[in-house]
Amino acid sequence: MIELQNVCKYYGNKLALDNVSFSIDNASIIGLLGKNGAGKSTLMNIMTGYLPATAGDVVVDGVSISDAPREVKSKVGYLPEKPPVYDTMSVYEFLCYVARLKGVPSRSVSSVVSNIIEQTALGDVARRLIRNLSKGYQQRVGIAQAMVGEPEILILDEPTVGLDPSQVVEIRSLLTEYAKDHVIIISSHILTEISEICDRILILNEGKLIKDCQVSELGNSGKKHIFIRVDTERTHFEEILQKSLANYRYDYKGAGEPGCSDWKLIAEPHEEDIRKKIFSTVMENKLNLLQMFPVNTEIEDTFLDLTSGRHLN
Repeated sequence: MIELQNVCKYYGNKLALDNVSFSIDNASIIGLLGKNGAGKSTLMNIMTGYLPATAGDVVVDGVSISDAPREVKSKVGYLPEKPPVYDTMSVYEFLCYVARLKGVPSRSVSSVVSNIIEQTALGDVARRLIRNLSKGYQQRVGIAQAMVGEPEILILDEPTVGLDPSQVVEIRSLLTEYAKDHVIIISSHILTEISEICDRILILNEGKLIKDCQVSELGNSGKKHIFIRVDTERTHFEEILQKSLANYRYDYKGAGEPGCSDWKLIAEPHEEDIRKKIFSTVMENKLNLLQMFPVNTEIEDTFLDLTSGRHLN
């Protein structure tokens, strides 16, 4: 369906992409991962025809983007990091406009747009101006415009940014259904989201493709990852961690609720059950343990190992 052949991109003297090659031959969801500045956005812009490659080629269904850019673009739907919407239009007007731009026959525009609105659960706001919508709804409109015309390939940059948990579940379900007959490429910093929805991952680092594998191929490292939420703020609990749980690696994950802090603690395979130690430490310090559960972070482990990082905060 889509093939990248030794794609390079220079910005002046800076090499942003270095001989990136891969192919996607069947309907699936692909996760594109990389730290900030790794080249993800540049790669997506080249795949969609927004940017020309300095060298190499993108081929969709046997057609080179260099030889027939318009034909290739007609097969690709794109959601950049910032949704490309006209906020003075209503949702319905904007999607009709996009449909006409994409060459949907006039007699079919209304039915095509109505179907997209239903798929993306935008019916309640279809007649409202986009500028008056929440960030989450604007993100949905961005996904909807990418899907207009039912392109063979959907490329989405951070598609769930700004969505509440229920909206994330709905969009995940929508994309999973769409991927039964299409290719979807998703860039995201939310690695758990990638592990939930993707069949395959591509990892970029400093412009190079350093990993290309099926999610199912990621082995079990044996490390024990535990998520916890405690009813105290970051500074206070970090002091407790440094004093009582100093042997374990920990990452601060944010404030999930006011006055609380979320953490991920990691123990090596040979170490005792970390949950007992966490529980006793929290009780000794007269705090409340609001949540504690194991998490699967094989993608995160792989990402951190390959990019030589330690934290994803």
